[in-house]
Amino acid sequence: MKKIILYLMVMSFFCCKRKNDILKVLEYNNDGSYWIQKQQINDGKYTFSTIQWIFYSDGSSQPLSSINENKKGNPSMLNLESSGKGAWSFNEKDSTFKICDVCVFKIKKVSQDTVFMSGKGFKGNFILVKHK
Repeated sequence: MKKIILYLMVMSFFCCKRKNDILKVLEYNNDGSYWIQKQQINDGKYTFSTIQWIFYSDGSSQPLSSINENKKGNPSMLNLESSGKGAWSFNEKDSTFKICDVCVFKIKKVSQDTVFMSGKGFKGNFILVKHK
């Protein structure tokens, strides 16, 4: 019984730590940074998709549109029926990262400036790269 309790405590620590690390990395810190979304192409390289993101601590997300990944884009609308802001969330149980209603990914790996993801419900590998 003690082993089971110890196992549950260790697992809950690692699950909470992972969630907190991901949230800490993604959330906007009023430093002018934004996240550049890239998709992996056939040769294994990642290419900029004109989409950038800001993730706020209240769970909202702001999509940005730019033709230059090194220049912060203008706020864009997700679709004609919605407002410019969306909602983002991370489900620690299955590592699902939902940026907006149509942008749902499975997080594979996270570092301080890069989030490696695969499409959930669609094919492809993607990354978010932090630009300061």
